[in-house]
Amino acid sequence: MIARSKVDYDSPDKLEGGSPYEKIFQHKSTLIALYSIPHNNRFPHIQTLFSRDLDDRDEHDSGWIFARGGPVYIAYRPFASGEWRPVDWTGLLKGGAGGWFSTNFEELAKGSEFYVSESLNNGYVVQVAPVSEYDSMQVFIEAVIALPLNFSLEPLPSVTFTGLDGTRLTANYGEDPSVNGTAIDYKNWKLFDGPFSKADKESEKVEILHGSESYILDFKNITSKTTFSSDQ
Repeated sequence: MIARSKVDYDSPDKLEGGSPYEKIFQHKSTLIALYSIPHNNRFPHIQTLFSRDLDDRDEHDSGWIFARGGPVYIAYRPFASGEWRPVDWTGLLKGGAGGWFSTNFEELAKGSEFYVSESLNNGYVVQVAPVSEYDSMQVFIEAVIALPLNFSLEPLPSVTFTGLDGTRLTANYGEDPSVNGTAIDYKNWKLFDGPFSKADKESEKVEILHGSESYILDFKNITSKTTFSSDQ
């Protein structure tokens, strides 16, 4: 039904959407993604968007791809080889099939590229860091390529990577990842547990935080309440 009005949503190079065969794990400034795609899948590939706004893109001999996005250095390590393709590599958007997005294609996406890999078992690591923490991009590159990284794609993707902060991350496709050897207990995770919102699963209540102010929404009793740290 969606593809009837948004033809680009049903295109191999669509910009939006995830995949049931994609497993993503992020710990602070490090992200790991693993894939195991069936042979009969309609779109048997993964693609990673590199915005035209990124500067200093460098495909290093180590296999890492580096770039700078404003005040942030970015390192991307694909586990399988791929190739660069324009965002509109099927030509649908330029042809007007994307509806509203096509009318803004030149403004929104022209010049950006996808790194596309057709390996069915696949994955990548992304490591980012503030530019302010390094004397130069070359220093950042040297720090990243020195990090311990071991991965395998068969029989299923798996990886162990130690990030810039010294944290050792391990992920195996289909299993819970671990941090410094301790598996993450997703069953006991809260619904929200961040600096700006907190909520227990099935509590029907969420607390929104900003500075000393707390705004509590109680969906079970249809009430709301605002408190300040001086009141608590």
